[in-house]
This record gives sequence, structure tokens and C-alpha cells, in this order.
Amino acid sequence: MARPIWFYVAGLIVCFVPIAMRLAVASTFPATDEGYYAFHAMLAHDALHSSGTLYPLGPLHIYPLLLSFVFSWDINHIIALRLCDLVVSALMAWQWFRLMEQESDSLWTGFFLSLFIVFAFNLPIFIQYGFKNSLSVSFIFLIAALRIGLNSNDKIALSWLICGMLTAIAVLFREALLPFAVIGFLSILVVRGRRAALFYATGGLVSALLVLACLAVARGGISNIFEAYSTFSAMARESGKLTAQSLFSLEESLKNVSFLVPIGLALLGGLLTAARRKVLNGRVLFWMAIAAAPLFEVLTKGGYPYHYSTCLLGLSGLAAYLFRTCQNFAPCTAPCVAIVAFVSSLLLSFPQARDVPRNMTETLRRLPVRLAQTSWPLDMISQSNYLQMAQAVKDVAKPNDTLMTSGHYFLLYPLTGLLPPKTDNPLFDPGLFALARQLSPDSLRVRILAENPNIIVLSHRPGTGADILEKALVFLPQYKKIAEIPIDMTKNYGGFSGSVYVKDRD
Repeated sequence: MARPIWFYVAGLIVCFVPIAMRLAVASTFPATDEGYYAFHAMLAHDALHSSGTLYPLGPLHIYPLLLSFVFSWDINHIIALRLCDLVVSALMAWQWFRLMEQESDSLWTGFFLSLFIVFAFNLPIFIQYGFKNSLSVSFIFLIAALRIGLNSNDKIALSWLICGMLTAIAVLFREALLPFAVIGFLSILVVRGRRAALFYATGGLVSALLVLACLAVARGGISNIFEAYSTFSAMARESGKLTAQSLFSLEESLKNVSFLVPIGLALLGGLLTAARRKVLNGRVLFWMAIAAAPLFEVLTKGGYPYHYSTCLLGLSGLAAYLFRTCQNFAPCTAPCVAIVAFVSSLLLSFPQARDVPRNMTETLRRLPVRLAQTSWPLDMISQSNYLQMAQAVKDVAKPNDTLMTSGHYFLLYPLTGLLPPKTDNPLFDPGLFALARQLSPDSLRVRILAENPNIIVLSHRPGTGADILEKALVFLPQYKKIAEIPIDMTKNYGGFSGSVYVKDRD
């Protein structure tokens, strides 16, 4: 059945939302989380270029691996990665639009719901400047799986196989989405039966095992993947203890999406109405479970705003389905309530949306120049602690030097172009590694000697094991401090200070 032209117009408008919002911040200062992913993309490029394999460092990080090609070019890699993530976010927006249109059984309800939800999902508090995490690419596959699963019956084996495969790919891109896969399996088992659940699980397990087998071969064996996750989990637990701010992040997240309150109230009204008419069913419970699934990561890891943004998927699905349900027994009231909610949300979102076109235009003017350059403008360097640390490292670095950073300062690798020492088991982060493995300063000193980096950046961030690293450096007199970047809260990431140490040259 041919789609009306308005279907494609509505979809393109929804896709344009993340494009505009991300362009508005694409040429801004470099940030911590994107630096971590850029670091792994840089590592993947170097490994593939030099040996055709992958280094046994850290979790799978499939998304940075797929975008590692940007390091083949002499450009601003941080901005390039943001632009790649921009394209991915547009594809995700299209999937979200299709899901809302399908679940609400209404083009216009699906359009407005996806428009507001995609806008909320791409707010700076959740994505920062782009490439902050792998949520967008994971959601492409997860939403595709939802669209297939919600529209299939228990007799179509191929649909459940594909649904399981897509879910597994989503989880491989972002492991924290595993609760979604479990909810999917249990829901299919209860509603569609064991046969459909078996095909779903088979599709997921087979595709996951195939990908893991390929990565295990590239990384030199499955054992180092388990070791990498063990180390990563231990450090994540330490980091979670020191940076837990779940309630503060929830409060900030709610403030930023307060324009969704009218839609939320309409959702609540629809839920109460459906309950009063006794038309609540398993589909409602399914969407509520999907909305609550991200809380598992919040409870086990500590919640940041982007963790809470993942709840928008389940909440939007619940809103779409309740609209369809309520429209069946209130064909006039339901559309009227939806219109009032959408118009109110539109008015409330104006303060956050009004600057996007102006900022996007300004970015488009600067972007070609900044993207083409490997170095950042001098005026930006002077206003960013990260850029100042990177400049201090580059000022003393020589060809083939290696770098070791602490305090989650992985961003310094792509900013300086220097790589960490390549050993069979390189340190992930010396400070957090020491905390996770309960290493003494002397034990950490032995590990650093084994790595033998030319340059070390000591973070001053409390609670990241920086004190252990600092004590270890006392027993390494061959490393001399040559630069100090102090705390300066007037600068970007001004609270992230550090010292640069250089090993004596032979």
C-alpha cells in the first residue's frame, strides 16, 4: 500500500530535528565521554592499519570500531566523529517515527510524538556535543526489532529470528541494553509461546556468537575479552562509587524535559481511563517494562542524565499505544486531548528550541574550517583545560612517543595523536586500575615500568586513584613534571586539572 506524501514529509521533519540540534553544537569544545569513544576508535584504526587485528583493550566497543576510519584522514577527528553520530541519529529518528506511527495507528499522532521525543532525546544534557555514547546506533536496531516483534504473530518464524538478531546487535553496540533483550524474550514467551521465543533466542544467540567469534579472533582469543570486561567492570564499580549522582541527574533530566509534562499528563489520563474501562493488557505492561528497563543500569552503575533519556523509548511507546486504545472508545475525546497536549508541549519547548537555528547557522559557517584542521583554534585552546593539557603534551612530545593518562582523560589521546604503550595487557586507566585491583603505589610503579610510557598526565580529580599514581611517580624519578594545568572554573572543563610528566630522554 502506497504511503501518502505527508508520511515522508513528516518523517523527514523528524529526521531533521537531531541534525539541526547536533549541528548547533558540533564545533564546540571537546568533551570527556566522546574522548573515551574517540580513543577506542583511534586504537582500532592503529591496530587495523599496523597489523590487521585489534588490541585486547577494554570492552567490545563496536561503534568506535566501525567509525575508526575517520582517523585515516588528517582532519579534526572529534568533530568528524560528531558528524558521523549525527547521521546515525537521523537514521534513529526515522525508526522512532515509524514505531510511533505504527503503534499509535495514526500518522499525525506518530509524527508529533516522535518529534517531541526525538527533540528531548537529543538535548545537550543527554548528548552533550554528540558521539557521547552508542545509544543512537543501538536504538536503530532495537527499535527495528520492536517494530517487527510488535507486528508479528507466533507462526512467522523468520520474523522472530530477525527480531532476535536485531536485538542482539543492539546489545552488542551497547551492553547495558541487555535488560531490553530479556524483557523481549519473556514477553514473547508469555504472549506468543515457546516456539516464537525459541526462534527469537536462537536468532539473538547465533548472531551474537558470530560477532563475538570474529572479535575474539581479531583480539587474539576469547579469554582476553572476558579479562577486559572483568577489569572494566571492576573499574566501573569504583567509578560508580565515587561519582554516584543518580538523584541529581534525575532532577536535571526532568527539568530539561519539562516541556513533555502535558504529554505525560495525557499519558497518565489515558492510562487511568483504560484501567477504569478494564482494557489494560499485556502490551501496556510491556511498554512499562521497556520504560523501566534502563533503571537497572542506573541502580548498578550510577545514573547520569543520558541513562534516564533511555526511558523515553518505553514511555513514548506507551503513549502511542494508549492513544490508539483510547481512540477506540473515545474517538472524539482522544484526538482533542492529544492536540491540547501537543500544542502545550510545543509552546513549552520554545525556550530550548529557539536558539537551535541560529547556533546551527553559526556552526555551518565555522564547521568547514574547523573540520579540515587537525589543531583547534588558539582562542579555544586558551578556554579549555583539556585543550591546554593536550597542547602541553604536544609541546614536549617527540615522534613515536607514548602517552599514559589518568582520571578518565582518554580524550588526550585523540587530541595529541599519541597512543598508549602497546603491551599484551596495557593499563586501562592507572588510577582506576589501582583502585579496582587494590594495588599499592609500589605495585602500580612496577606496572608503569612495564608499560614504560614516555609521557604521563596525572589527573588531580579526587577519587580516581590519582593519589596512588602520584605516590607511584615519587618512586619514578625518571619522570619529571614539566607542566601544570590548574583548576580554572571559568574555562571549559575547568575543574579537570592535571600535571604533565616526561620521562628522561636517553
